[in-house]
Amino acid sequence: MLQWMFWSGEQWRTFTTTIFDERVGKTVMGVPKDESVITFAEGKIRAAADVLDQHLKGRKFMVGNALTFADIDIAAPFSQVDRAKFPFKDYPNLIAWHDNLLQSFPAWAETKAEVDNRMESFLASVGVKL
Repeated sequence: MLQWMFWSGEQWRTFTTTIFDERVGKTVMGVPKDESVITFAEGKIRAAADVLDQHLKGRKFMVGNALTFADIDIAAPFSQVDRAKFPFKDYPNLIAWHDNLLQSFPAWAETKAEVDNRMESFLASVGVKL
């Protein structure tokens, strides 16, 4: 579990946060996006998603047969997938894994819905449509 969490911090969340900052944060602030940063971060996300997609083939969870902190850590960027336009849809095992989390853990789906609602309300309040 710790191996995947450390991996996530270095190879996954860093670059999803970068994309979010460029596509969402800068739009909210009225600052131009840096397309070279987006291109670089997307390349890193795709490389990491390749690793995850292979690992998740035939698995419902990152480690073993139950939800762990590794699943929660790696699933976190899905809360912003549509707004930040992460390229996750190109990775079927990654999508199936996240769909399993949403279906298996109602609290996960409820939290995602709450985050979506709050983000959409905030964006509307500042006049931003992504």
